[in-house]
Amino acid sequence: MSLWRNWMLLTWVLLAGCMSDLTGPKALSGFLGRSLSVRCRYDVVSRKYVKYWCKGSSWSSCEIVVRTTGSEEERTASRVFIKENHSRLEFRVRLENLTQEDAGIYWCGIQRTGSDYGFPVNITVLPASSSDSEETTAISRQSEPDRFLITTTQEQTNKQSGFSPIPTEYLIYGLFALKTLIFLGLVIAIIWMHRRYNQKRPSAATRQENAAQ
Repeated sequence: MSLWRNWMLLTWVLLAGCMSDLTGPKALSGFLGRSLSVRCRYDVVSRKYVKYWCKGSSWSSCEIVVRTTGSEEERTASRVFIKENHSRLEFRVRLENLTQEDAGIYWCGIQRTGSDYGFPVNITVLPASSSDSEETTAISRQSEPDRFLITTTQEQTNKQSGFSPIPTEYLIYGLFALKTLIFLGLVIAIIWMHRRYNQKRPSAATRQENAAQ
């Protein structure tokens, strides 16, 4: 039975890894006195869980700044806003009127039973400058002020080249489907090995006959 328990433990670990996708930007920079937005993406399994924005260099001891309620309602705490989009499998955090104290390590977090999921984001606050590019100013005035400069630049490049990227939600669903197939394959392999293991073991009657002889 120890072999069976080991296989079940391995399956649980692999399943947890398959179901815990949470991504975001590793580092972002914003200008003093302006706003900065962060987009965190998760898998479909985490859609209904509470999401939050946490500050601190250590994941185990970071302090939650603001959190969602599990709905798409925007929540706020002082100068920090958080809003979730279930259809796009993402939540966005916006920091208004940046100060030097806003710099540091933050975490995109998902509240789960047992242990939460987290992804670190390093925020840097740059001095305000009158020579900021027009592109940066335009981005801050868009209807979606939380679009990243790198994303906007990439979109302009795609338009010029005629390339149309695949929507992110399709990629997430495809990745989740692939992981599900891998997990099912592991389950089938475990069941097959368990049956082979039981077939090789002598039955109780056989062991009694051997003992009698």
